[in-house]
Amino acid sequence: MKRVLVNSYWYYPENTARAFQVRGIVNALLKDGYKVELIIPHSELYKDLSELETEALTIHQVKPGFILHRSKNRWDINRNILNEQRNNFLNKLLKKAYDYLVWPDRTIEWAINAYRYIKKRKLYNNCEAIITVGLPVSTHIIGHLLKKKFPDINWIADYGDPFSYNPDRVIRKHDSFFETKILDNVDSIVIPTSNAIECYTNLGVNKSKIKVIPQLFEEEIRESNYEIDSDKFNIMYAGSFYKGIRSPVEFIRALKLSHEKNEKIFFHYFGNVTALEEFLKVEDIDVEELPIRINGFKDRSEIIGIMKKMDTLINLNNESTSQIPSKIIDYLYTDKFILNIGSRLNDTFANVDNQKEKIANKLVEISLSDMEFDYSELKKMYSYKYNSKRYVDLVNNK
Repeated sequence: MKRVLVNSYWYYPENTARAFQVRGIVNALLKDGYKVELIIPHSELYKDLSELETEALTIHQVKPGFILHRSKNRWDINRNILNEQRNNFLNKLLKKAYDYLVWPDRTIEWAINAYRYIKKRKLYNNCEAIITVGLPVSTHIIGHLLKKKFPDINWIADYGDPFSYNPDRVIRKHDSFFETKILDNVDSIVIPTSNAIECYTNLGVNKSKIKVIPQLFEEEIRESNYEIDSDKFNIMYAGSFYKGIRSPVEFIRALKLSHEKNEKIFFHYFGNVTALEEFLKVEDIDVEELPIRINGFKDRSEIIGIMKKMDTLINLNNESTSQIPSKIIDYLYTDKFILNIGSRLNDTFANVDNQKEKIANKLVEISLSDMEFDYSELKKMYSYKYNSKRYVDLVNNK
């Protein structure tokens, strides 16, 4: 049986894009007849994963470390998203030193442990390929070291977002230098959007090694008892907000304006409640004056089920065009009208600039009209069946 090593810091049942991506990769490889050795951190979140193991799938949970590593808690990952400084001077100084000196991130300890684990158990024996899934970029250090020791292995570095050219973080001078060194022996880099190609050619990667394959999100819909008022025009956004990359401020102000023109407009938010509340607080926006229901994270399958009850789905696009919101794939599964706000994502969607007056006018227009749309071509482009085959072909060196 052909074998593949898959290394990831995230895995299902975590409610993250990278977790769904890795599960999609693993399922595609299993379906193609591969034996998969999945390397992930040891975590309480994964305590039931052993039940998923089969003759073709072995899940290895490697200790994440104890010096640098912090416990995973997805629900608080965006807490204090606006980076309000409440710490004393010494803590600030230590944090700055940590942020600058520890490379590439706090998961480096897990990456080293994972590499040693793989070597000790000789999991590379008879291995056709190594897939390392980032972010975090530490995962790719595992691939670099294994490829260096066993140059005949096909190493695929799967990126969600760029690292050294990621606008969502402070870029250090040494980031691109070290990342260039890591990727100097990579066979293929997989990215979800062609807009990010330059981020990797700038690191010295030959363009021929960069493959654009949308994320492998399998269709997964579950009925939900979430209730909506069918007399309202219900719109929805599911996801997180980030200062400097995906801010909800203009949309929230537009929501209030549009509601003044059409009282039926009502917004449902699912995501990080703390992050949204902090944005509203800083902007001095009173949530009581908004037509909004704020909900926390829910399981992806239930979220898609809730989306199917809506009239329109909202996408707040990243300010950076080198990143693409993964939720677009889930949106397409619902067959609902999609309004993209911000940088233009696709001409098939309704697009509007991230300015409150323009957004408000567009929301009113959509709420008062029967908007026609046809996403059939986009659904083909993002099809799991199609893209998983492309991914497996890459593993097979086709």
